[in-house]
Amino acid sequence: MSWEYNPYYSPEKLGLKIVGVVEKEPDYDFDMFVVWESEDGTIYMASDSGCSCPSPFEDYHSIEQLERIGSYDQFARALDSWREYVYNLSGGPSSVDSLRRKVRRRLDKA
Repeated sequence: MSWEYNPYYSPEKLGLKIVGVVEKEPDYDFDMFVVWESEDGTIYMASDSGCSCPSPFEDYHSIEQLERIGSYDQFARALDSWREYVYNLSGGPSSVDSLRRKVRRRLDKA
């Protein structure tokens, strides 16, 4: 596996920074929803899950593999869909609400 271009562990190599992460409480596995922002202000999202063997986003190596967020509604639908499968979020609902606010602020600036 190449860590060099992993958007979670090395986002700066792809010209990205992590805006926020919401994840299920770890239990020898991971289930994550992540939002990134590029240097030009474009916002991206992706989710990944796995057992303890793979690493988060190990199959992601380019910005093209992330989904560009074009509207708040698109983002909210994706986050809500992801949440249907996740029942025990670390940080509780406030982590979800915080991510929603961060994305809305960034989209309002665009």
